[in-house]
Amino acid sequence: MKPDTVIRNGEIFDGKKLLGKADIAVQGDKISQIGIVKAKGTTEIDASGLLVTPGFIDVHTHATLHNLNNNNAANLIYQGVTSVVTGNCGFFEINSDYSNEVSSKEEIIDLMQAFDKANPAINFATLVGHTSLRKFVLEGTQERPATQEETAKLVELVEQALDMGAIGFSTGLMYNPGSFAKDAEIVSILKKVAEKGKIYTTHMRNEDDQVIESVDEALRHATDAQVKLQISHHKAVGRNNFGKVNTTLEMISNAQNQIDVNTDSYVYNAGSARLDAIMPKEIFQEIKGDFSNITDLTKYVKTMAKKGKQELCENSWEDIIITSHKDKSLVGKTVYEIGNGKNLEETYFNLLKTDSEARAVFDNFVSNKDIETVVKQPYTMIASDGYLLDSKDRNMIHPRNYGNTSKFISTYVNSGILSVEEGLRKLTSLPADTFGFTGRGRISTSSFADIAIMNLENVKNVETMSEPYKLSEGMKYVICNGQTIFNGEITGRNGRFIKR
Repeated sequence: MKPDTVIRNGEIFDGKKLLGKADIAVQGDKISQIGIVKAKGTTEIDASGLLVTPGFIDVHTHATLHNLNNNNAANLIYQGVTSVVTGNCGFFEINSDYSNEVSSKEEIIDLMQAFDKANPAINFATLVGHTSLRKFVLEGTQERPATQEETAKLVELVEQALDMGAIGFSTGLMYNPGSFAKDAEIVSILKKVAEKGKIYTTHMRNEDDQVIESVDEALRHATDAQVKLQISHHKAVGRNNFGKVNTTLEMISNAQNQIDVNTDSYVYNAGSARLDAIMPKEIFQEIKGDFSNITDLTKYVKTMAKKGKQELCENSWEDIIITSHKDKSLVGKTVYEIGNGKNLEETYFNLLKTDSEARAVFDNFVSNKDIETVVKQPYTMIASDGYLLDSKDRNMIHPRNYGNTSKFISTYVNSGILSVEEGLRKLTSLPADTFGFTGRGRISTSSFADIAIMNLENVKNVETMSEPYKLSEGMKYVICNGQTIFNGEITGRNGRFIKR
């Protein structure tokens, strides 16, 4: 049978090792032959002098159903990404503005069926998020531990999503109201996740002063439930905590003989989160998560000045850049600029009172040396912690959305810090094996034809904080499920919902 596509004379990386020059034939959505392909394809791609790899897998994104269906994912396709994992950090949402979180069993069924019918540019799989479900299940105040009955309901909802194809379960224990969850609630859910043979990913309870204790908690929960663990965007935040990853990574390595545990990392020393992430827990609890309950700022301003986490950034409020707010005139400005350098804690609360879902970039809060230490671990994958974005988007957003994979390649692979084989394994077979993406993450006969073709030495990120939407360079072709979706520009969409 005549191949649909033949890739000629490329240097092949199969997901684990470099194979040398070969041709690849694609028939339908699968790779049908590797070697010398004599038949002429309907489409011929000359890959002479180029590297041919499995399509890259980004295991930590926050793509929603609306996000998946309504843009061309240019930010990731230009980097060679063909598959993503969403539903991270405990969030399980329908809309990109966080306004319509999944709550009931019926809504889970509706969402999973909608995922089946989605028309994404690239492949996606979803986790089921703890925080989103907790907001529905806990009656009255959510700033408390779940009761036994509520925990049983959470387990039931998680099981429903897992049975319908969710690949695992995620927590965001740093975020309210997930931060109020205790061991019994989490482990009960994790035992069901383990029973289903799926993965647990966690945005840990703390990534700064209590990062060591938080890693210990994550390992303890996973060990108690005997579940596969993924520690999301692992880092130690704040100058006083630089170097603590040496301790946490040793803890992770020591746990490998009891459980399967891995990590992922983005390669920027700036982070991004909801603006309320730096607020002391006691304030959130007192206002019951409703910022309209803040009427007298005096007490809260004092607590924020004393206990808030703004000082984790090297330059405090000057390093906190608003990236999402109902008042669009504030986007791109620092809290310091918005407050004209005065009454900055009050400025902070006013920002949240006018938009409780405001988001920000927190610059200069992680050590580049620590990032390298984490990235070099054999169990660390590379993940953007971002979204799927259209080529026409000009949003002020964390640059990692547009450049994380390319920056990893240019900074760590092309520089020689990691070998080509080890660096590319972190983007292909390691995430595929960890998250159960059968038939992906490899160049082999009968594997899905998710393929990236590039001039490796020219792969680089070009986005900046002021222009975060600039698309990466160096990729020549991207194929997803057998269809060419990029040849220097976006040419189509051919993603699927990956279920387990």
